[in-house]
Amino acid sequence: MGLVFSAHAETVVIDSGHTMKEPGAISALGITEWQFNTRMADVLSSVLRERGYTVIRIENLPLSNRPIVFNKSGGDILIMIHHDSVQPKYLTKQWTYNGKVYKYTDDIRGYSVFVNGKSPKSIELGLYIGASLWSNSFVPSTHHKENIKGERRKPINEIAGLYEFNDLYVLKRIDKPGVLIECGVIVNRYEAIFMSDYKVMVKFARAVADGIGDYFGK
Repeated sequence: MGLVFSAHAETVVIDSGHTMKEPGAISALGITEWQFNTRMADVLSSVLRERGYTVIRIENLPLSNRPIVFNKSGGDILIMIHHDSVQPKYLTKQWTYNGKVYKYTDDIRGYSVFVNGKSPKSIELGLYIGASLWSNSFVPSTHHKENIKGERRKPINEIAGLYEFNDLYVLKRIDKPGVLIECGVIVNRYEAIFMSDYKVMVKFARAVADGIGDYFGK
């Protein structure tokens, strides 16, 4: 029996952000960021495997362990999946959903891609992914460049939604290219619904996969 080789030699490591115990942001629908991240990571994993990539998952680990696991994984790139919130000054509105009260803002939306600006290959990967998301009609967010506490992120390419964030714990400790993708602003009621739609998740994942393919030159 002959050996079966993957269509791609590359291995993509997908890190779904946060954990069940520390779930991150709470969306305007009461769904945790961890749940959003896990669902999107599942879809992206499926899309990448369909295209012949080897996929390794990192999930439900303490933050301090994640760069160690990635560096030992043999992965070629790291894709960190997150969903965004906003600074507290914008969460001044409340609404009731399924009998519970949640804070929200409908004024901020869009995806963002963060990279360690000291890693040229990470910037290149982020540009390809961000450009692919933009070309597939996803809207980049602009709120991270605001001159307010907790933001002030340096835009690398605003059309691609790409920002420099050199102090992200995992990205500054890995030895291969990596990006962190904030897929959407889930404290926005409409975007939380939008990013919960399976068809939207598939479209988003395919756009990310297209960017990864562009990066690898396929």
